[in-house]
Amino acid sequence: MAQNWDRLERFISSDKPILIFIANPSLSHSSNWISIIQNHYANSKRIYWIYSGYKKFSIEKAHKTKKDIIYAETPKFIVFLLAIYLIKYLRSIQISTHAHYIGYPALLSLILPADKRILTSYGSDINVASYEFLKAELINFIIRNANIITYDDDRIKSRIQKFLMDSTDRSYSNTELCHLNFFIDDIHQLPDANSEKLSQLIEDGEFNILSLRNHEDIYDIRTLINAVHHIASLGFFNRKYKRVKVIIAGYGSEFSNNLRLSKEKLFDGLEVVMTGGFTRIKLLEMLKTSHLYISTSLSDSGFASSTIEALFAGLPVITSNTYSEQFLSLSNVSIETYEPADFCMLSKMIMKVANRYPYYLKKASKNKKRIYESFNKNRFLHECAKLYEP
Repeated sequence: MAQNWDRLERFISSDKPILIFIANPSLSHSSNWISIIQNHYANSKRIYWIYSGYKKFSIEKAHKTKKDIIYAETPKFIVFLLAIYLIKYLRSIQISTHAHYIGYPALLSLILPADKRILTSYGSDINVASYEFLKAELINFIIRNANIITYDDDRIKSRIQKFLMDSTDRSYSNTELCHLNFFIDDIHQLPDANSEKLSQLIEDGEFNILSLRNHEDIYDIRTLINAVHHIASLGFFNRKYKRVKVIIAGYGSEFSNNLRLSKEKLFDGLEVVMTGGFTRIKLLEMLKTSHLYISTSLSDSGFASSTIEALFAGLPVITSNTYSEQFLSLSNVSIETYEPADFCMLSKMIMKVANRYPYYLKKASKNKKRIYESFNKNRFLHECAKLYEP
């Protein structure tokens, strides 16, 4: 007990500004973001990570910062909250909060006595407000109390502006909107799709398709499974390759249903593999041995990190046409799109890319410089200065 009081005393007596993240540790965007900020500001700030929703989300063992999370459902959070209030009212220490995803957990930012409240929209959080009234009211309430809101897509900016301008409680000019792309961690380590290993796989008659979206309804993995089953039923794969492997990584509430669907139909030469969760090392290996990346999300307002990583690795990409014109202009002709949830159209796109694969591979390799310029870590840290520095 005495040790705990000594720790609390040291906590209160420190003069460093405090930055508190509120984020789901199972989201790679948040995990990477917080890790890099923890390293960059280690000497100038005290950084904490709290999250509400311990029972609802599985946490991958690959997240190295898992041990640093304070869960709001635990007694430790109550002690932390009391300590923050003591710091706030006994000392003039600057306290900032940064909530990733504008939803129920972001309410914690209103409980904490912060001088600056930062929000980061994931796109889907704002989109849900268009068809769920209660969540729209919640988002409206959280947004009205923010000082800075970051976004990575101009369509999301427009929706946030509408929330702010519709508000009668607060002037729109009091909230700063900041365009900030998520960054890709260790981007130089990503493999090149033109590697000798990948070329050898093609010569051996193998073709590998990769998906990295989680198994949730919004990511619509079943459309990919239905599409490859449809292509196999037409005999296309057998005519072109000895073996086609579809690697579906990630986890989520629909994992069991998607696994069951993948085994309903069996075709010679087609293998659908569900890997579940994966480490960073495993991700690099999957990118290194894949020929085509597919994203089947029903809603992607901003930039999915997995899609950006696939593009930077030089892979041709097929995605549902939910991305903004901003993203499509960045990725240029190395990306093909289809109507969300339309497995027949996705099937046609897969066969189109497979038939002209050298062409798409060459086009994809030309995008690497543009992707790096927009999503590298140094640019991200430079832009973050406006969020975290006085």
